This record gives sequence, structure tokens and C-alpha cells, in this order.
Amino acid sequence: MHGVPGGPGRLHEVEGAFAPPLSCEMLTLQTASGERRALVLTPTVEVYLSSTPNVAGELSPADRWILERARWAAGTGGATVCMFRGEGPNGCYRFEPSLGLASATALAEEMLLGQLRAYREMVQLGMCLFVHAGFGHLETEAFREATAAVARSLQRLGGATAEVDRWILQNLLFFFTASFEALVGKVLPEKLPMMEKRMDRVRRMAERL
Repeated sequence: MHGVPGGPGRLHEVEGAFAPPLSCEMLTLQTASGERRALVLTPTVEVYLSSTPNVAGELSPADRWILERARWAAGTGGATVCMFRGEGPNGCYRFEPSLGLASATALAEEMLLGQLRAYREMVQLGMCLFVHAGFGHLETEAFREATAAVARSLQRLGGATAEVDRWILQNLLFFFTASFEALVGKVLPEKLPMMEKRMDRVRRMAERL
């Protein structure tokens, strides 16, 4: 679920620019392989989604903004991880509670089809992990089911781009109900070195597109 920036040049300060209700900051993680940087996106208001912009598989305005922040991060030392927080001190990202799992999964599939375009370029920029932390049970289950469904459809489709997108979905994209604090305190420092080893293959695949 998307949208960015705590660093210099906050996009929402540019007159006329689209400004999704998220903040952005860079976080340094201590891992066995040394320091790694994470781009962290946090909701600043309560957002409940029941539909997605009609962008027909293209990037939504929020996803374009996220991609701009990823480019900014790449130009200021790079980031290995992009973390999307499902909740923060002042806001949250959730599906409308009235949505059942089937409807939430269908909505998540629509969102993923556009987001994959952003993920693909973010991989080229050096990010090897996309973590969604502190999501609700409905959002986590819906996105996990949607990820598997989109991956299956990409396998049937075939082709170089579909192969890269499927690899991203199956290896680099994760949704957790666990808190942001739990993930950055223990899970990510332990798992990042392993994820980076997987990264070389998919980055080479993406660079050939």
C-alpha cells in the first residue's frame, strides 16, 4: 500500500505537486555485513482504502511520488530496503473494514499491477527488499494472496519483464502484522545479508529490460 519525505526537498512543499499523506525518512540499520540504509514511509493521517485510482496498470500518483523518493535516496548514498509502515504515531493505512477478504484481495491485485513498475526501477536503484510492517490482518492476508495470484498470472504470461516482476513478488516483497520496531530491531538486521545475496540475480535481470 502506497505513497514520501523527511529528507531535503520534501515534495509536498513544491507548489502544485501531488502530496500523499506520508512522511519519509532514512534509517540506518546495523547488520552483520555493516550499516545499511532503509527508506521508511509512514502514514501521517488515517487512510481507509476501498478503491484504487483508475490507472490501468500504470503508476498511481502516490506510487510516482514513492519512486521519486527512491531516486532521491539513490542519489544521496543509496538505500537497501524500502519500508512501508501500516501505522505510525499519527496515521494508518488500512482497507475499509467493510471489505471482505475477497474484495480486499481484488483491490490489492489492482494495486500491485501498478506498483510493480515502481518496484522494478527501485530494484535497479539498488533496493533488495520491500517490507510492509504493522499492517492489519485483513491487509496482510489480502496482499499475500494477491501477490501469489499476480505471480501465477505472470508465470503464465511469460517474457523477460514478467519474469523479473514474478521474481520480485516471490522473493523481495513482504507483508507483516509485526510492528515496525520489531522488524528493524531484530528481523531485518539478521535477514538483510541473505537478501542481498539474492539481489544480484534480479538486478541483472532488471537491467537487461
